[in-house]
Amino acid sequence: MAVVTRAFKVLAETVPGIRDTVVMGKVLYEAMRPQWDLVVADAPPTGQVLSYLRAPSTIESLVPSGRVRDQAGWMRRTLGDPALCGIVMAATPEELPVAETRETVAALQRESLVEVAGIVANRVLPRLSISTDRIASEPPGPRHDAAALHLEIQAVQESHLGRLSPSLSFPLLFGVWTPGEVASRLSELWEGA
Repeated sequence: MAVVTRAFKVLAETVPGIRDTVVMGKVLYEAMRPQWDLVVADAPPTGQVLSYLRAPSTIESLVPSGRVRDQAGWMRRTLGDPALCGIVMAATPEELPVAETRETVAALQRESLVEVAGIVANRVLPRLSISTDRIASEPPGPRHDAAALHLEIQAVQESHLGRLSPSLSFPLLFGVWTPGEVASRLSELWEGA
């Protein structure tokens, strides 16, 4: 068994797309099982997700025939079927994440790898309920500085949100929140959208 494991490791490290195809294959296998209504997989970062999604096509183009090629073809077709698969891109409203998300969405659409089911903006600051005039009239100090910083960050986020055009935005949940409370709140927001 150790020889097979070493042989697969060598193959996975030398043939482009093998490791990514195996990972993608496991997700798609689970997605096709009848006991699941929906399978959600946390994908790698934006800069790496394209290699995973391109992997089945890469293998299909490298292998001339046989079961491996057939499975890679099935994976490519399954990913490309909007009735079966979709990707939800998530980005914080900052320069680099927004640029990477836009580039990835353009590549996904250009290559028809998988349908973009939505774009989510994460960690969006809530709007302040006080006016800029009121903040300006505050005496110098921590309250004034915190409000001014909030407005400054909010303005930057709004410019990035304009470039991102998200279908859904999640707020920045700061303060004393447990991971379970954050997950529960985000789940409520997602279901309410």
